[in-house]
Amino acid sequence: MEFSFRDGAILEVETVKASREAVQFSTRVEDGRCAFMFDFLDHDDGVVLDVLHTAGEITPTFSGTLKGMPSGIRNYGLLIPEIRTMWGGLALGLTAASTGVMVLIVANSLGLSGWGLIIFAAAIGVGALSFVAIAVMRQQERTLPASLRLPPQS
Repeated sequence: MEFSFRDGAILEVETVKASREAVQFSTRVEDGRCAFMFDFLDHDDGVVLDVLHTAGEITPTFSGTLKGMPSGIRNYGLLIPEIRTMWGGLALGLTAASTGVMVLIVANSLGLSGWGLIIFAAAIGVGALSFVAIAVMRQQERTLPASLRLPPQS
């Protein structure tokens, strides 16, 4: 098995994380291509690679066949580690504050006050929370198997 880029050469490959050590994954860069070997792969086994290359594209071309994997290799593309810092909380806080200000502006322009204002604000809040919940669930659908996730950076 090997991978390469149509419009460039692979210079270096580093295995950032393997699902399990028993997989015995290894790479060899030669002539701008990367050959890779492993003992076996079970369901959700795999590796995260850091590839230094000269190509303009970021999606490599794989060659070879994996027995028992009719759908072939799954490329998750460019992986950016989750950043769980104060910036995430700050962004959420700013979003909530700006939504609150917009609700008050719209409610004022509609002439709402008292219970009308409270019901309007609650409806907007429930809608916003639903949107965020759906977005989080969609993001989780596209994430790596747990055995390959990188630790959050702080």
